[in-house]
Order: sequence, then structure tokens, then C-alpha cells
Amino acid sequence: MPTRSRPIQPGMDLIYHTDDEGEVIDLLITATPGCIACIQELWGLPVPPRCPVYVMTSWLSFIFRSAPWYMKIILGCYFLFWWYDTVKRWHILSGWTLRYLNYPAVGIKPPRLLAKMNRRIADLISSDEQGMHKRMRNLLCHELTHAFTFKHRLPMWLNEGLAILTAEKYIGSQTVPPATLQAIRQRAGKVSPVAYAQLYNKQHADIAYHYTRGYWITRYLHETHPDLLRTLLAQPSSRELITDRVAAALGMTRKQFWVEIDGLIVEHFADQLTSVGPV
Repeated sequence: MPTRSRPIQPGMDLIYHTDDEGEVIDLLITATPGCIACIQELWGLPVPPRCPVYVMTSWLSFIFRSAPWYMKIILGCYFLFWWYDTVKRWHILSGWTLRYLNYPAVGIKPPRLLAKMNRRIADLISSDEQGMHKRMRNLLCHELTHAFTFKHRLPMWLNEGLAILTAEKYIGSQTVPPATLQAIRQRAGKVSPVAYAQLYNKQHADIAYHYTRGYWITRYLHETHPDLLRTLLAQPSSRELITDRVAAALGMTRKQFWVEIDGLIVEHFADQLTSVGPV
């Protein structure tokens, strides 16, 4: 199917298949400048030189249309090794950011596909009653935050924490329910961090736990050490070094960090725990 495109800003085009998606096209084009301004104000990240945004109606089309020529060859050769996991994840994905060597590519499902997706994990992460317009803006800012950090190798907890927190700041309301702090309290110091390769093999509740834990850690760092995250994002670094630097800023080793951070979160956000009743 042929594609069409509309410019958003230099290096950033919105790519879609049909004008039937007119409402979402206008929404994404209108919302993008505000998302960019929010990301830059919070984290000081530059706009990627190139960042196509796709109205994502098919995982296969999104991957192969967004990939550079050399990746198309690699993806075609190893298709059988990755297609099953991709199909499995497609039904739980609202958006998707792919990171290539020189640029990121953002995919956003239109409302008609969002309405059909499996929301069991999403509903455990976000309980905010959002209309579709607000939900789309939240989703766009989330994925653009991933795109702006495409040169970084962030640990999963920080990658998702940054995206969720930034989207909240952009739409102006908290979307992660305080009740998710109860799981952190109950499992404090007992759960090791995971990488994306491990994450999607877990149960839905565990996947949601790692997303929301990343959010609360990131929010805690943003509120208690406001310059730390901007400093970490000023220059790409390894996942291990990022965690080491965060731990050092809190006066800990990496091992201590994962034992003690949950307790610090629960203590700092105790007022939100109180609002959801006894724990």
C-alpha cells in the first residue's frame, strides 16, 4: 500500500496510508510541537536530525517501511527468528519506537486499533480515565521521549520511567495510580531489574510492575535530585554506568541501590500510599 506524508518540522514527517485517518493525523501534527517542548524543557535533549512518525496500522509495514536498506536485508534474512515475538507483542502495543543506527522511528496506533488492543497490561499501569484525544497525546509524548533518547542505552526501568513521567508532565495529570506503590512496598528489595529481552516473557502483572517501578524510581530521582537525570542524559552512556551513577548520587553501590531504592520510594510517596488505604 502506498504511503503519504505531511511535514511536522524539519527532519520529522508524519507518514500514513490513507486520509481516512484524518482526525489522528491532525491530532499528531498539532500535538508534536508541545511534546518536543516538554521533552526539551525537562531533559535538555536535542531533537533527532531525523525522526519519522508513522500512523501504525500494521507491524510488518511499520518495521519494513521505517528501516534503512541494510536493516531490511537483515530483517528479511532472520524473519523467522523474530516474527513470532513481534506478533505476540503487537496486540498489547499502543505505540512503538524503533532505534536504528542514525535515527529513530515512531509508530502510533490510530484510535480504531487502540480500541481493539489487549489492555490487560496497560490498565495495570495507568488507571487515569482519559478520552481518546488525551490518550493519543499521552502516547505520542511517551514514544517521542523514547525517540529523543535513541542514542542512549538506558536501562529498562529508566527508559520507561522517563517516558511515562514526561507524558504525565505534558498532559498535566498523573496517570500511574498510587495503588501501584503497594506492590513496590510488598516486594521491597526482593526484585532485580530486568532487561527488555526478559520482560515480555513474564506474567502481565510482573510486566506492569516493572513499568510502574521504573516510573516511581524516575519520579523519585526527579523530585529529590532534580539535576541528576539531565546530567545523565547530557551524554550517551552504558546501562551499567548509568545505574552506577544513579546509585553513587544516592551514596550507594549498585547492589545497595536495588536493595534500598524501593524503601526510599515508599517513604517519599507515603502520602499517596495513605490515600489508597491500609497497606
